[in-house]
Amino acid sequence: MDGIIVLDKEMGYTSHDAVAILRGCLGIKHLGHTGTLDPNATGVLPVCIGSSTRLIEYMDKAPKVYRACAKFGITTDTQDIWGNVISDKEYSPISKETLLNAIKPFIGDIKQVPSMYSAIRVKGRHLYSYARSGEKVEIPERTVTVYSIDLVDFNEEEGVFTIDVSCGRGTYVRSICSDIGDSLGFGAVLTSLRRLSACGYSVDDAVSIEKIRTMDKEDILSLIKPAGSAVSFMNRVDIDETMLKDFSDGKHLKIRQNNMSFDDPVCVFCNGVLCGIGNWDNPNRIKPVKVFVRC
Repeated sequence: MDGIIVLDKEMGYTSHDAVAILRGCLGIKHLGHTGTLDPNATGVLPVCIGSSTRLIEYMDKAPKVYRACAKFGITTDTQDIWGNVISDKEYSPISKETLLNAIKPFIGDIKQVPSMYSAIRVKGRHLYSYARSGEKVEIPERTVTVYSIDLVDFNEEEGVFTIDVSCGRGTYVRSICSDIGDSLGFGAVLTSLRRLSACGYSVDDAVSIEKIRTMDKEDILSLIKPAGSAVSFMNRVDIDETMLKDFSDGKHLKIRQNNMSFDDPVCVFCNGVLCGIGNWDNPNRIKPVKVFVRC
């Protein structure tokens, strides 16, 4: 059994909790999620089943969209409202234009220093483990990609704003909110975070954990999406059944590159089914890396 079930994770569950609940409902051991969501975050959490777990390393690189709400004037050690307050400054109302100008520098390839309470590993340990034990460690600055930030709502009097952030792997949206606040001199803290989309799936494709708990196994199985639906953001080539035989035997495929990036992996489909992943060996040849369908 292979494919993807898209969960709409509720607040209070870890991503691991969500997978464990689904595993218990289905009686299937081989499950794995892509893109960890914090317990206080909600939204799209794709869960891979069976051999589809081999796609996780690719799915993790897919762009994601988050809706974040934040409040000016407060900073915490976790950069969100659930942390210990570090400062509480008086907020002086600013204009929408001022906020939009403050947002602009955080679009593109940006440098980011995550919170001490993030899951990034330093010297083999999660940063949050250092924070919880009171140990100090230097947090490495990282380059992340933010494709866009759209201002959804702004209460100028209260200093509360909502943004939609489209970003690449490893981006901490709470750090963006905090940094926007710092740039304006007030500081800011994340008050809610919801993942709106990941790997081409939106919240409209997702089902809540609480709903899953009430469903029969057969009804849950009906939610499984084909593995190929999880890689719509990747390069794709379509082959016939003769070429599939060669691909499944580990032979190179002679296919013209057609403006695809030489450095990016490519999904190989046959009759609309994802058969495997390959890398360009040269501009006209694909080397099999992972094979899902064999002849």
